[in-house]
Amino acid sequence: MINETCVSCGKVRALKRASLYGWCRSCAKAGWREYYAQRRRKEKQRVQSERFKKNLRSHIRSAWTYHAVSQVSAAVRDNRLPRLSEVYIACVDCGKRATDWEHRDYTKPLDVAPCCRSCNSKRGNAYFPWHYPVTERSMKSIRRHLDAQRREEMKNNARNQA
Repeated sequence: MINETCVSCGKVRALKRASLYGWCRSCAKAGWREYYAQRRRKEKQRVQSERFKKNLRSHIRSAWTYHAVSQVSAAVRDNRLPRLSEVYIACVDCGKRATDWEHRDYTKPLDVAPCCRSCNSKRGNAYFPWHYPVTERSMKSIRRHLDAQRREEMKNNARNQA
């Protein structure tokens, strides 16, 4: 039997053979547990970070879209834009009755054109500001906007239930 002091806990243990790293069995198990837990945490953070980067474009898109659509809704409500269901306005593309206010650039929320539903879908997606650099600051503002949006939805749900 060999008496050896554990480098981690400092206890003297009687061992049949010398330990490789100078740790007792219980300290070695605890060390490996901590090591693998730390690896799992790092891997989870890496995956979450990749998911966020992957979904960042859709978060930005929904934030810009939400802002532009809410600006148009407010303009219609305040009579700055006519309500298309009450007034006949021709579609800018085909001349039929317009049913939607269509954005070509979401960075300009009130720069809209009256379109019928079929022409609106034919026009395709509007411009999104992808060429703007995505920085940590812009990501924080997007997160803040999405959090505010969620809080507002929760308030509206609470009001509707009451």
